[in-house]
Amino acid sequence: MTDRRGPAIWISWERHRRSRELARALSVPLYEIVSRRGGRLRSIDCALRTTGLLLRVRPSLLFVQNPSIQLAALASFLKPVFGYTLVVDRHSNFDFSNTRDGLFNRLSNYGLRIADLTIVTNEAVQRLVEEKGGRGIILQDLLPKLNAKRGAPHAGPLRVVYVCSFSPDEPVEEVLEAAVRLDKNVHVYVTGRVPGAFQSRAQRAPATITFTGFLPEDEYLDLLGSADVVMALTKREHTLLCGAYEGVSLHKPLVLSNQEALRNYFTKGVVLTENTPEAIATAIRKAVEDRERLSEELSELVPVLKADWSSRFRRLKSHLGVGDGTD
Repeated sequence: MTDRRGPAIWISWERHRRSRELARALSVPLYEIVSRRGGRLRSIDCALRTTGLLLRVRPSLLFVQNPSIQLAALASFLKPVFGYTLVVDRHSNFDFSNTRDGLFNRLSNYGLRIADLTIVTNEAVQRLVEEKGGRGIILQDLLPKLNAKRGAPHAGPLRVVYVCSFSPDEPVEEVLEAAVRLDKNVHVYVTGRVPGAFQSRAQRAPATITFTGFLPEDEYLDLLGSADVVMALTKREHTLLCGAYEGVSLHKPLVLSNQEALRNYFTKGVVLTENTPEAIATAIRKAVEDRERLSEELSELVPVLKADWSSRFRRLKSHLGVGDGTD
């Protein structure tokens, strides 16, 4: 793969920290093709701009982020036209209950077969990729270097920051019910833009919950820096969460859903919970009470995760024949 005509590039149809971090680590220029159009017009706009970029640059090595599933399918369809090596960075957007039927799965499985390599974050997803005829390699997120104001001791309630995007797999309602069970000395901050359908429910939330809405990057990081506990939850199996990586980077005690991928990767500094109001409330109480010990455990976990990531990253570069195999 080392004899290439054109450059390597990375394309994403959204702004995402993982793509930025990996593209930077690989010294590959990142093109974030983001459209303000809605629905199908957005897809058409992004597809036309992507095709135009490929015509101008003529890459020999193309990385794309999936999601978007449409971007990965487009890159797969155009692969024989441009002759590039295609690497898809596949986030955990599989429905493991159905990986065969429907348009999404037809596009997904087509992309898995055509891509020269699919990057995933855990063994379960790697197995699925290979069952579908693809070639998978595991590389979790690089722990981000976050420019957050480290939280000095603050007056008032203890702060639990629930990193949320209001996706269907997130137990938001359960978190609200859990907050009612907490003492008044614990305040829960729910991040993310509140969707219209949830606005009335948010307005009826108890006084111990604050919906922050969408925050600029610096304000979001400062909120994380002020947290006593960071919480990231999902109902979906085989998913690693950005909020977990962010909490680890800041040495913030974590409350995470008790699912296999999270349990196996974040092995210290964590209180695991089922996604029920009672269990979430109990986990928050435990994390708050044990926050000093949990933070110390994260100081031990960080170098372990960094070493593991570096080893996997060298393996990826060696597989692609880029760089010298070091990071």
